[in-house]
Amino acid sequence: MKIAIPSMDGSSISAHFGRSRYFLVLGLEEGIVRSRELRANGQALGPLHEPHAAGEHHGHDHGAFANLLSDCEAVVCGGMGMGARRSLEGAGLRVCIVDAAQSPEDAARAYALGSLVEPEGAGCGCRHMH
Repeated sequence: MKIAIPSMDGSSISAHFGRSRYFLVLGLEEGIVRSRELRANGQALGPLHEPHAAGEHHGHDHGAFANLLSDCEAVVCGGMGMGARRSLEGAGLRVCIVDAAQSPEDAARAYALGSLVEPEGAGCGCRHMH
């Protein structure tokens, strides 16, 4: 199975899906990481995410995210707006929001083994309007 993890540096989990510079795609078999691939996020807008004003669009093409990660089973991230989440889930990817302090490998292993727990009210905290 392949699990996508947004990352600013290729070695940690990004706090915000759409702002990440990369998607670290980990291939797992029986809970063991067997492959690593770093895919560039052509829509990265920067490391910080300022709140959007009512009706303001932030420039992400959520469908492009789904296409880029279409070979993955899940996306495990530190935060994500509802527009991106709906798009990814609509494309058949499972979305899990986790504590971004853990390593991508630990989060991917936990997902693969069925022990990853998503906290209540998980999201990025931004005011996404779509």
